[in-house]
Amino acid sequence: MTEESLQKLFADAKMATAETSVAEVSQWIGAAATVAGGTTIIQKLLQKKLIIMSSIITSTIIGAIIFFSTDSSNKQENRATSIIEKNTPSTIPTTSNPIVQKNNTENILPLTQSAIIDTPAAVNLITEQKEEPQILSETPKIINSDTTETPQVNQDYTSSGSWKSLNDSLHVDTVFNGVKALVFKGRINDKIAVNGSNRTNVAMNFHYKYKVKGIYTRKNRECEVRYEKKDSVLTIQIDRKNPVNIGVSYSKETSSFSFEVPENIAVQIKTSFGDIDVSGLKNNDFDFQTSYGDIKASVVSGNINLKSSYGDITAEQLNGKIDINTGYGDINGKNITISEQLDIKSGYGDIDCQIMNPIADCALDLKTGFGKVKMKRTDLELDAASKLIFGKGNIKITAKSGYGDVIIR
Repeated sequence: MTEESLQKLFADAKMATAETSVAEVSQWIGAAATVAGGTTIIQKLLQKKLIIMSSIITSTIIGAIIFFSTDSSNKQENRATSIIEKNTPSTIPTTSNPIVQKNNTENILPLTQSAIIDTPAAVNLITEQKEEPQILSETPKIINSDTTETPQVNQDYTSSGSWKSLNDSLHVDTVFNGVKALVFKGRINDKIAVNGSNRTNVAMNFHYKYKVKGIYTRKNRECEVRYEKKDSVLTIQIDRKNPVNIGVSYSKETSSFSFEVPENIAVQIKTSFGDIDVSGLKNNDFDFQTSYGDIKASVVSGNINLKSSYGDITAEQLNGKIDINTGYGDINGKNITISEQLDIKSGYGDIDCQIMNPIADCALDLKTGFGKVKMKRTDLELDAASKLIFGKGNIKITAKSGYGDVIIR
């Protein structure tokens, strides 16, 4: 019984009409005179009725007090139990091996903004990675767009390192000392520029940017530039994971390299995409190859190899032993001085080259499959249907095209 029910019971008892009238009470009092012993029957009945009612009311009050005391105690106990349950972790490790539990705890780091990478709605757990020891004298770090780093290098040891893209962009600006040969491998979108310089070290500058618009989710986005310097040979390699955009989007990716190279340093550049622009290199071996880009070389001396599978090749003021080859492009040369030999080939393009050597010093072998062969010089002017062999000099000039014209000026 609740407190409200008990109060209602008292109110009902108070407001209830009397069941015994005044006349009945008077009759009971008058009849009491016939009873001996000093106590009337009516008084006994009244005493019994009062005793019974008092017992009922007393029992009701005591029961209500006990009930409410028990209910309050249960509420306090339930409240304490809920507090304990709230503070108890919802998951309990299932493994009983404390070493496994320790390792699992150490591999989970707090979530930060950098953990949300691919999709804004996704939350990843970042596993702890141990830092690799770095060679303080040369190992570069990730460089922001406004930072230049100049790692110092000892020529006698091997070192390596890398830079990775951050927020769809990467900018590296650094130099390397003690380099005698530069090798580059990888794919770029725009251009690789290699320029001669009076400096004593090799300077490298790299730009990468990936822009995308639309509604999409992305996977496998990363650009990494790695370097290794061994026995004075510096090798630069770029690796990229092709971005995969799921949804409706438009993307544009740009990347470019530039190198400043001292004199007497050999250079080898190989890229599957992108143009190659070379100038001011002297006195060494130079090998430049691209699959789908154009090549432009000017003011270069040494052993020179220029090769493109589908692009055009433009050469100006070259001096040395020269090899120029393209599969589907044209070849144009101006002010070419040959020290030993010149070999020019084009599968489907035209060849037009200006030679500065006297014709008397040259031995010519000119051929074409479906075009024309021409000599347009002041000291020799000839036309041939498809083949021209002339001269017995020490400098060998070979020019061949499958479907284009061959012109020597």
